[in-house]
Amino acid sequence: MTHYLSTDQLYRRILLLCSTTRQTIRAAYFVARHWPERTSNPAQMIALALVAAAHRGVDVRLLLPSYRQVLSNRRTALWFKAHLVDVRLLKAGSLHHNKLLIFDDQAAIVSTHNLTLTDFARNWNSAALITSADDVRPAITDFDIHWRLARAIKK
Repeated sequence: MTHYLSTDQLYRRILLLCSTTRQTIRAAYFVARHWPERTSNPAQMIALALVAAAHRGVDVRLLLPSYRQVLSNRRTALWFKAHLVDVRLLKAGSLHHNKLLIFDDQAAIVSTHNLTLTDFARNWNSAALITSADDVRPAITDFDIHWRLARAIKK
């Protein structure tokens, strides 16, 4: 089954799924920014929820484009890595524009939202929640292919 999510519904659903996931979260974003001083903005709340899941023992994997493509991802990638999230970067020249979250291989969120303040506060974006295992499976396969091709970040 697929459900449309407004921006407000999206971040609340991500927070809920992050708090209830027991095994794995796969995440892919084109742009991810971290604002430690702005703990109440939705993008930062999602980042903190992913970290909280990792600290609970959930295998959280974050896939980002190379730093050459999105320089602002560097600080965020290093922050996630320091907080137990496994971060990999696609090779330079291998652009992805996905905004994807997969929870315990049972639910996926496909969205137009980057993990940024503006995408949750000012921009008009859309998202779909997929809860059919048969429909989630291709997203898992696609993510895992790109994960294997990506490289781990260095400090």
